[in-house]
Amino acid sequence: MTNIARSRLRVPKVKAVQRHRLDDLVSQAWSHRVTLILAPAGSGKTTAMAEFANRAAGRVAWITCGATDDSAESFIAYLNAALREVAPQLTANWRTVDDALEGLVALTAPTTLAIDDVHTLSGSAAETALGVLVTDAPDLVHFVLAGRREPGFDLSAIRMMGQLHTVDSDQLRFRSWEAEQLFRDLYETWLRPDDIARLSRRVEGWAAGLQMFHLAARGLSSPEQRRLIDRLNGRARIVREYLAANVLEPISPELRTFLIDTCVLGLVTPALANELRGEVDAEQHLRELANSQLFTVAIDDDTYRYHEVLRAQLELLLIERDGEELASHRYRTAGALLERDRFHYDALRCFARAGDWDAVQRLANRSSDQSQNSAMAWITDLPHSIVADDPWLLLARARAERLAGRWSQAVVSFLAAEAKGLGAEFVDQCRVERTELNAWIDPLAQAPHNWVARTRAGSRREPLIAANELDAQGGVEAIVAASALRLLGGDVRGATATAERAINTDNISPYGLGAALAVVAVARLISGTSGGERALDDAEMHAERTSFGWIARIVRASLALTKRPQGVDEATRVREQCLADGDPWGAALGSFLGGLGAAHRGEPANDLLREAARRFRALDASALEAACMVALAASGHVDAADATAAARATGIEQLVPVLYGFIAPRRTEDFGSTAAAHAAVGEGSAAPLLAVQCLGRFSISVEGRDLSLEGLRPKARSLLKMLAIHTDTAVHREAIVDGLWPDGDAASGIHNLQVAISAIRKLLSAAGVPDDLGVQRQGEAYRLVLSTRDSSDLAQFLEWSATAKLSATRNDHDAAHSSATQALALYRGELLAEDGPLEWIVTQRVWLSAQREAMAAIVADRCVQSGQYKDAIDVCEATILERPYADELWRILIQANKQRGDLAAAGKAQLRYDKVLADLNV
Repeated sequence: MTNIARSRLRVPKVKAVQRHRLDDLVSQAWSHRVTLILAPAGSGKTTAMAEFANRAAGRVAWITCGATDDSAESFIAYLNAALREVAPQLTANWRTVDDALEGLVALTAPTTLAIDDVHTLSGSAAETALGVLVTDAPDLVHFVLAGRREPGFDLSAIRMMGQLHTVDSDQLRFRSWEAEQLFRDLYETWLRPDDIARLSRRVEGWAAGLQMFHLAARGLSSPEQRRLIDRLNGRARIVREYLAANVLEPISPELRTFLIDTCVLGLVTPALANELRGEVDAEQHLRELANSQLFTVAIDDDTYRYHEVLRAQLELLLIERDGEELASHRYRTAGALLERDRFHYDALRCFARAGDWDAVQRLANRSSDQSQNSAMAWITDLPHSIVADDPWLLLARARAERLAGRWSQAVVSFLAAEAKGLGAEFVDQCRVERTELNAWIDPLAQAPHNWVARTRAGSRREPLIAANELDAQGGVEAIVAASALRLLGGDVRGATATAERAINTDNISPYGLGAALAVVAVARLISGTSGGERALDDAEMHAERTSFGWIARIVRASLALTKRPQGVDEATRVREQCLADGDPWGAALGSFLGGLGAAHRGEPANDLLREAARRFRALDASALEAACMVALAASGHVDAADATAAARATGIEQLVPVLYGFIAPRRTEDFGSTAAAHAAVGEGSAAPLLAVQCLGRFSISVEGRDLSLEGLRPKARSLLKMLAIHTDTAVHREAIVDGLWPDGDAASGIHNLQVAISAIRKLLSAAGVPDDLGVQRQGEAYRLVLSTRDSSDLAQFLEWSATAKLSATRNDHDAAHSSATQALALYRGELLAEDGPLEWIVTQRVWLSAQREAMAAIVADRCVQSGQYKDAIDVCEATILERPYADELWRILIQANKQRGDLAAAGKAQLRYDKVLADLNV
């Protein structure tokens, strides 16, 4: 008999700030069978899961695993005890998995089983038992599993059904504004915004790293705290002890040696690691490190990087093991290898760490153009005396300051580089970049005749015309600028398409990518298109990881456009930081975005929007000033006719209905007919370029016209449909071959797959689908890339369903009813209804039908509560035709008829239900 430690059945008491972004991610557990929270030690897995359990309106049973609980009997005993804490009606004394499965049938409400430290069960009988439960437990049971690596049992079927949700270390990572909130509200410690950003970047948002800084910084003055930030890596004692106990001591000596040997490489590839070490085992070691969540991130199939804090600890261990001289030699060797393979940033860091300043200056000179739009944090590692004496390093510092948003300092550094007088060509290069920057700071300054001049002109008037000119000019920077101007001009769909075209361009710079991601996010948010917050998080993650502070600021200010409670406050803080750094555009955009967000929420927005208008006027950005007037009119602060006239005068009349739709959708009559307003906003709701319908009749359309599939062979059509129901994820080729060609050998199956892929691509290409859409290969998997997430009715159905369930768990019944209604409107029939019982689709078809049943129950129940009995009856009857054993719908149907006063209809419904139950028991 297992002795149960009751403390391991209690949700841990955690001190945390509410992180709405992360809360929403974890709360999706209610709409998924399994949620995995996977990250290294100290990433905040337990805190995130505990916050979820404490907030949940539904039932959550908790188990904290231990390394000694490796038997199936022990695990089942803990499972039984945990579930009886929240559902006392369950039977006691389960001993086997079969006992548990039989007992779980008694559950009558959704119940989540939260299991922490699940990695301690790895390879044990307990893990096997958990795998059986995950596969066979009733649908009412959801699993949230937190650990350092993915469980060993097979999750592929659940993944294929779209029922596996993963929260990884990137999503757990504290964003800079979340770190600021943490120190302000929980630690009660004030730090300057730039110090917070530097700290977050130093520890890569690692929760334990932020806490360690708080513990070490208590009682220190501001200058001492800033110095501590620079030391808060693997060299700080408190960090070293943590990493030693949780990362380095548990692994094998061989793997530890590999880490120390290769820490000098910023980007680690198997080839580089093997060449550096003179060994051949790097690929195996790197995969083990990444799979075990040992602060090792797989950037792609062949490239890895170590967490900055771990790398700093490893560097110290390298010096302790080899001494300074041998360590410097290893850095120089690594620098040469990285330079040869054109990893210039990492080569510069290695040469600087080795103190090889000649190599640093040579490489900074040679890689100047390539580094211009890359992350340039390496410049901060160089001694000031080295930078001050070298014109190329001064230029690099100026560029780093510009990318970080410290524009006034950047101008000073550009001038210092010019003053070194390295030659006419170098001076001209510095002057061009300084002139480009100055054109944004000083409205009277002459802009160079390139994309900057056209973009500045578009900020004054006719942004859509300027956008077309930039498109004709070509170049990735021009395309990104064109996307921003199209957004200003109100062409939301055009802005999104242009930005996505830039994102999919091979030669886009990291900075350009960050800007394009930000445009997509803002376009989605102001047009009400789904996925806006997700896109904003992608943009923020890229900007912070690459040290592009200016983009990160604009993304942070854009939080005002989301539902997050403190979004407007974040925009205000961005404005203040930009003012301190001499960045007038960041300050103006911060005020504007904050004002838009406040107006959208129904909060006071007059002061912020008028301030933004004044700032844009001072910058000679008349089109943006007019946009502020439109927002003021939509929120009722200025006359709508005056705002519309200003919009027409500057060429942004298409933006008027967009902003009205975002701020005050019921006031569209102020500037014209509602039909005209919807037509203008319709740029965001027009037929997508490439879209699929999977619910009911399958169709694929190009520009709203159905594409004939008659030219495709049956297997190719089936492949297209298989990819269409998994647009969110790539489908591995083995899963495709198993589903479509199960009887042949692997080689012929892959050949058949390639032939089918080629046929689909030819069909789409002939219909005018661009190369960046359609069937794309991702490693050994394939994915159907559509124009937007909204291009798939199935993706929209799942998103509305998830939103409805999340709202229901929060007891927000009106929101749940609204989202469930949207989901039901999209459910035109069962998944790929015309295809019959194909093996690869039956399971997901049944699951989707169950989701439809759940949505119908939410809608019908709310209709009964609000007295709309006829609507409730219609929803129940329509769904029961497909789901005759839907107990909840039968109950609501009978109740609706009774409360409506139609007792005869209620009696007939009861008789029909009784017959269904009788047939079920035959």
